[in-house]
Amino acid sequence: MDSPTDPVDLANLGGAAILPKVFEFSTLSGDRQEVWIELDGITYRLRKTRQGKLILTK
Repeated sequence: MDSPTDPVDLANLGGAAILPKVFEFSTLSGDRQEVWIELDGITYRLRKTRQGKLILTK
């Protein structure tokens, strides 16, 4: 089973698979280290750590 850190091989997903949109974090954040995302009226903070990991908090 793949772990969350394993890369996804998009070529082996099959032609019928509907793929999610993929964004580079820098595309969303520009030169900042965090973005705020709103879903159903709730705001979430997505932050990039100094170690290069992402943390999502309410």
